Amino acid sequence: MPTIKRKVEMNLPQLIEWGFNNPKEVESKIFESDKIDYFWNIANVQFSNDGYGVRVANSVSVEDTFTVEIEEEITEDTELDLIERFIGGTGSVCYTSHTMTIKECLKRTPEACKTTHLYIENDERELVLIWHEGKLVE
Repeated sequence: MPTIKRKVEMNLPQLIEWGFNNPKEVESKIFESDKIDYFWNIANVQFSNDGYGVRVANSVSVEDTFTVEIEEEITEDTELDLIERFIGGTGSVCYTSHTMTIKECLKRTPEACKTTHLYIENDERELVLIWHEGKLVE
């Protein structure tokens, strides 16, 4: 199955739970808050060398969030920013974009059209083929 890296915003409990469930992803890493407090302090969360311990530096408020890059497997039920290539009823090739799952995208394509390819954009703004000929690309 193909995978995608995406940035996810988490609060402190979500970050700790995700970290404990993914110790290899967090071992020896420090995650800084996206917010700066009144005294110009930035809260940070540091995971231990084995990923099973955590230390919080500075005060963390309920409003603090942490942006984490996660890698996840793409399925036909994963919501993505899709770029769809399809052949219209007149045989012309058309492109459109949607934020939805692959299944939803395929369901909403008009009967007179045929979806041929689905792409997503990577961080370098290049198109990455993820679906072709009725299935996900490996």
